[in-house]
Amino acid sequence: MNRLITLLFLVFPILLSAQQKIGHIDMDKVVSAMPEYKVAQDSMQNVSKSLQKELMREQETIKVYYNEVMTQVQGGLLTPVQQQEAEAKLTSMQTGLEQKGREFDAKLSQLEADLMGEIQAKIGDALILYGRENGFSYILDLNQIMYYGGGIDVTSEVMAILNK
Repeated sequence: MNRLITLLFLVFPILLSAQQKIGHIDMDKVVSAMPEYKVAQDSMQNVSKSLQKELMREQETIKVYYNEVMTQVQGGLLTPVQQQEAEAKLTSMQTGLEQKGREFDAKLSQLEADLMGEIQAKIGDALILYGRENGFSYILDLNQIMYYGGGIDVTSEVMAILNK
């Protein structure tokens, strides 16, 4: 019996040390508090406005051309061949506008991915630093967890590292 008690006293500390330290972080809160995020949002908004203005200018050009063609058609100034050419040109202009819109969407998506990638990398570095220094086995994004029944909230500590 004494051996069993002695064995338990020897094994119990080992079992305790085998427990893993788990933390969680509110990633949305961290990201939205970062100055880099606000700069990225402003940059995205400026680029978006610029691209929208360009699309609107092109759309206005198409509208003006359409009105000119309609005026000429109603006035009987265009032959059927010229009318077909004008319709083809309008179709081409509209297709070009749609293509440019898709290119702008892709450009904005890539810009967002680049800017957010830099922010996420910075947060990742802070998480690794904090996790290693404080003995965490895992630090999970609270917004990606369906259920958690404990753990340690490290949001403010990671934000402090990022604000250094």
